[in-house]
Amino acid sequence: MAALVLPLAQLKLVPGPSPITAEQRYWRSFKSQKSHTFPALGPGAATASHSLVAPAKANDLFAVTSDPRVELFSVRKREPLKTIGRFDSDTYSGDIRPDGRVLVAGEDSGKIQIFGVGGGTRAVVLKTWHVHKQLVWVTHRSPTDLTTLISASNDEFIGTSPWSLVCDARDERPG
Repeated sequence: MAALVLPLAQLKLVPGPSPITAEQRYWRSFKSQKSHTFPALGPGAATASHSLVAPAKANDLFAVTSDPRVELFSVRKREPLKTIGRFDSDTYSGDIRPDGRVLVAGEDSGKIQIFGVGGGTRAVVLKTWHVHKQLVWVTHRSPTDLTTLISASNDEFIGTSPWSLVCDARDERPG
């Protein structure tokens, strides 16, 4: 004959960790999350190549380079403020000066452009250099001098102080 099978007693488990961690609670505390999508220009387009937040506390901007444009966003509002689309080709390495008034960006074509973005609704082209023969990967301002730039390109040329914003005599690549 078969043995009797008795039901097992219900076990009380030790309470585990909270299903919501402290970090999850922190990130869920942001009620107005915003995201921004770049309009696609074609297959494989609309990839952000660089983003930079200007270091000064008085400045509220950060720049994102994507395709043939640079978008300026407000840090506080998390919304786009300006779109600069005055480029012939894809842009790279948009850099905002600490005072938030000037932006520099390089292009696929080897061109470097400086924009005045501090006032008004439109960005104004302050200066354009045709010094590189290939794609400009990096454009950056000098940390000590607000009017001096550095740029680096695929043509293995790195330019520094000859390209001062106040000097028009050295608009071409030095010998």
